Amino acid sequence: MTEELSHIPDRAHELIQQRLQDLIEKKPDLYYQSTIDIAREIYASLQHAEHLAFDEHMLIKNLSIQDIQLSLSQHEQK
Repeated sequence: MTEELSHIPDRAHELIQQRLQDLIEKKPDLYYQSTIDIAREIYASLQHAEHLAFDEHMLIKNLSIQDIQLSLSQHEQK
């Protein structure tokens, strides 16, 4: 796993953040979970996201749990 995030498009970061907000609304205690646990939840929900447009699905389909975790960590640092 690399700490380099340039392979993750900005739109994928946005989709991850949107999914995070959706999940926290449904599961408020998720906010207090570890980043890897949150990344797993996001990964699972994105794998079953039927509402995504084709291009959005193509952006996230190859993201790993570690990619999502790195994206979350990057967002926390901003």
